[in-house]
Amino acid sequence: MSRRSQILPPLFSLWIVGSLAFAGSQGRDGDSNKLQQSVFVYNYAQVPANSLERAKREAARIFRQAGVEIVWRDCPLGTAEGSQNSACEQFIGPATLLLRIVPRFEYAPGITNKQTLGSSVGNLATVSFHWVKDEAASGIATPSEILGPAIAHELGHLLLGRRRHSPIGIMRPRWSRQDFQRSPLGAFIFTSEEANLICAGVRSRAQAQADKVELSSK
Repeated sequence: MSRRSQILPPLFSLWIVGSLAFAGSQGRDGDSNKLQQSVFVYNYAQVPANSLERAKREAARIFRQAGVEIVWRDCPLGTAEGSQNSACEQFIGPATLLLRIVPRFEYAPGITNKQTLGSSVGNLATVSFHWVKDEAASGIATPSEILGPAIAHELGHLLLGRRRHSPIGIMRPRWSRQDFQRSPLGAFIFTSEEANLICAGVRSRAQAQADKVELSSK
């Protein structure tokens, strides 16, 4: 979104490990057209569990309409640089997306402010819960209703491999109250072109992961 930062807070630099995506297999519902994308979640903002679950369900719905099934994994919080021995870390590689929800972004003149939603770089997406709460306070929607599309938006930047926005759909730079009043949040979808690009990106990065595994086994 236009209120996005190109700078990350210094909590998690360890996890910027290059490319993204995990997929290629059939969806668990048996739909052979559904790709799976693994996303590891780090809840630094301590978003209440029920709100976070609702947000993840909404983000998953948005990606499902694009042909991708999101597989979430909630990861433990270790030190500021991540827990060196966490179960999540054992599975991090080029085929994994990382989602970090932080309390807020540090203020950087001309770069970030209280309206900065998030950032996306490498395979790491970051969302500011302070921004989510500010938007909710305006009466536009509940925090979980805002957080879900915000997560999908930032993950979308990663999988699309670009920082451009769209005049329509989930990748628009700004949302309105009316967007949240559509049922079921119909304004928040990827365009057909974006859906195709996302699926292609998921497949290619899954192949990159497979190639890396094959190389390491030689």
